[in-house]
Amino acid sequence: MLQIRRLPSSRLLYTFLITIILGVMIPVPHASGQDTTGKVVLSGINSDSFPTMGVEFEVYDPSGGFVTDLQAGDVTIQEDDGLLPATSLELLQPGVQLTIAFNLSPELSNRYAGVTRLANILERLAQWSQAQPAGSPDQISLATNTGLQLIRSQSPQELEAVLFDLGNIDLQAEQSSLNALTRAVDLAAEPGTDQKMKSAILYITPLPGAASLAALPNLADRVLLQDTPIYVWLVGSASAPSSLPELYTPLENLAVQSGGSLFLYTGQEALPDLDGYLNPRRYRYRAIYDSKIDAGGSYDVNLKIQRGDLQLTSESRPVFVNVLPPNPIFLSPPAKIERVWEKAVDSDEATLQPASSAIQIVVEFSDGHPRPLKATRLFVNGELAVENTREPFESFIWDLTDYQTDGRYMLNVEVEDDLGLVRRSIDTPVDISVEPAEPDLVKSILNSDDLLIFGGVLAAGVVLVLALGLVGRRAHQNSPASRRAREDPLTQPVGPRKDNGKPAASFAPVDRPTWPRYAVGSLSSAPAWLLRVPDTGGLSATPKSHLSPSSNPASAIPLSRRETSLGSDAQVVHYKISSPTVSPLHARILQTSEGGFMIQDAGSVAGTWVNYAPVPAQGVLLRHGDLVQIGKVAFRFELANPPEERQPRISNRQEPL
Repeated sequence: MLQIRRLPSSRLLYTFLITIILGVMIPVPHASGQDTTGKVVLSGINSDSFPTMGVEFEVYDPSGGFVTDLQAGDVTIQEDDGLLPATSLELLQPGVQLTIAFNLSPELSNRYAGVTRLANILERLAQWSQAQPAGSPDQISLATNTGLQLIRSQSPQELEAVLFDLGNIDLQAEQSSLNALTRAVDLAAEPGTDQKMKSAILYITPLPGAASLAALPNLADRVLLQDTPIYVWLVGSASAPSSLPELYTPLENLAVQSGGSLFLYTGQEALPDLDGYLNPRRYRYRAIYDSKIDAGGSYDVNLKIQRGDLQLTSESRPVFVNVLPPNPIFLSPPAKIERVWEKAVDSDEATLQPASSAIQIVVEFSDGHPRPLKATRLFVNGELAVENTREPFESFIWDLTDYQTDGRYMLNVEVEDDLGLVRRSIDTPVDISVEPAEPDLVKSILNSDDLLIFGGVLAAGVVLVLALGLVGRRAHQNSPASRRAREDPLTQPVGPRKDNGKPAASFAPVDRPTWPRYAVGSLSSAPAWLLRVPDTGGLSATPKSHLSPSSNPASAIPLSRRETSLGSDAQVVHYKISSPTVSPLHARILQTSEGGFMIQDAGSVAGTWVNYAPVPAQGVLLRHGDLVQIGKVAFRFELANPPEERQPRISNRQEPL
């Protein structure tokens, strides 16, 4: 620590009395720039985390001191015409870059009470350095007319060592100049390690020479642009302001214009505390708030401070924000979902599986501002299927239990962020294939709540079928064709001749398929039917194929129209046949003017076949008993009144000897 020689107590008393007299008679100028009302300075706006915004600012009271006890409730942010509260407030202390510039000259060796001015100044600076808290972020530099002696050091010991060396300099050999101040201004212009750290200059000098005055305005302009105030400790006599105003005033203007102040030190005054200069530059506030900007563009932002009687408003600063709605994208959506009948391990009842499907999405923020989501919604064929109003927003569970038939469904997803911005994805098709259920008539009857009604209807149906069958049989027996068949001797059986004593020859009947001629005709007035063949092998229908509507008797299709269309799409055909091999419009059956029936293929994929031969483009005329295959679904063509087929009768004939 620097030591200062002390005077006897009598001389100290004398000095004290002289100081009081001079202080009363001669006012000591202490020039500084102050705001009489206080001010708030908006220093920066950060929109990188939009919609969370950050603003940095400084608040000064009317005396110029930094207000360090603000609360979040004292701060309001104005975006254009909207007022928003601060959600958090933080007092930052990035530190300050202080450069101490010594204009060493013989005048600093002048003594007061036996101690040189320079010695008092060095001791005061050493005391200040030792009083700084450990780990202070402040960076200290020191310049003289010969160059920079210390550059941005955070070590108090380094500063004290340089101050000690200055105390041993021969001031009589030094010459006054602006070199030290110029080097300090240059250093302040260079960027430091922390861009948020402010700078300040303490300039210790005697009155400048007349030749140096011309450079002061340029230095004042530079530090004003750099926001670097200069605090001047002018070592001189108390009469300097009045006796040498041409030298004093330019130095005072330099300090005031830069935002600093000038202190005239005659040797008897207590030197100012440097913390009074630096504290307003050591601190700043950071306020966080939630922006309500919902469209890209430029917006004006300012701050309002209200704490007791202190009411301040900052100047507005523009901020540009690029805001776009979030973009939802399907992540590997399924192209097809196949639902099949499966039995659980602990149950004999089969159910369609899967019962649900997981749909994943990703949400892209093309404006570069990820933000919280408010909701995501899954739409199926334009109708809302699933809505998420909390995490996870990127996953949907699509319930498939209501999808019992094959179909194609269009999926899209909608996303809404916490700003209320909404966007939908493009449509994505998903095919659902449903395996037909195995018929279980007994189970459906046993599970029916209307068992008695069903039994009554069934009994009535049986009676009706028997009655219609009896009437049809009698009508057939009484028909002219039937009578002619009975009366025609060629169709009558011939008994074996016994005149030769030999038994009649026996011939096996022809093995050919026969079909009931009147079973269908007795059930309907339709002239012809297609009867379902359960299994024909090879190109036959699969067991899982079924006919719709299922209420047709004996799984048959009546051909009562002039044109009957068949296919898998109930919207375009008269009768729907559910099978993967059946096209939406598969085939047509036309009734000819002669009363016959012709089948034509409608450009199907699997083709239409009659008796295992493909149907040509011009069609095929159907005959009673033909096997008709629609894809792999097989039917038998039956006429209600088929033509009579005569069976040949063979009997023994006596050959002449």
